[in-house]
Amino acid sequence: MDERVKSSNKRDAASAVIFGATGLVGGELWRTLEQDPAWSSVTCIGRRRPPGLGKHDRVKSVTTDLFDPSLYQQHLDANVVFICLGTTLKQAGSKAAFKRIDVDLPELIATHASRMGSQRLIVISAQGIHRNSLFFYNRAKADMEEKVRSAFQGDCCFIRPGLLLGERQESRVAESLFAAFLTRIDGWIQHSSMRKFRAIPARTVAQAMNRISQKERLPSIIENSALFDLGQSPGRGGS
Repeated sequence: MDERVKSSNKRDAASAVIFGATGLVGGELWRTLEQDPAWSSVTCIGRRRPPGLGKHDRVKSVTTDLFDPSLYQQHLDANVVFICLGTTLKQAGSKAAFKRIDVDLPELIATHASRMGSQRLIVISAQGIHRNSLFFYNRAKADMEEKVRSAFQGDCCFIRPGLLLGERQESRVAESLFAAFLTRIDGWIQHSSMRKFRAIPARTVAQAMNRISQKERLPSIIENSALFDLGQSPGRGGS
């Protein structure tokens, strides 16, 4: 692991904070970090406690209003901050509400993480983002990356996975059907020019994020194809 990540005024090993630990990737991420002795502590911050958490003392949950500024002074003292937040227009109810969760909140977290001295920030984004995209979702994610990158003074990495595979707590019928279709043709996709659009297991993304966080040099962007390699390769760390 990078010496910058290992070093801390208060800890000999690395500490992590996860926002969005009740989500598909966030849930897999805290379980991955829980099993990795490289982490001295893992704090899951959200509105709800992640199901199943509590097997190890070094993994804890803080339930709070994520827009409450006081929480960041109390709980954001960590070497690495992971942002696994994300919603849908249907869940949010409006474009303004969606933007508040997917753009404004990551920017707020990045600002406070930088102030609290976090060295690294790793953020779930999306494929195909562009500020001039015809799709609101892609424009919003591009806006998020730009604002987070400006707000955070340390090393920042954006994760851009394809369609996520896994058991969600909420039902997303269209996504489930499309995921089933992509899974059936995965053998063809991975050997074609379309391989960057492969659906990817949330666990693979989480394992890749863990490995990325421990690299000597933190990449600025990790695309879907690289996530497969990182999430399935043995070992950790490296350059």
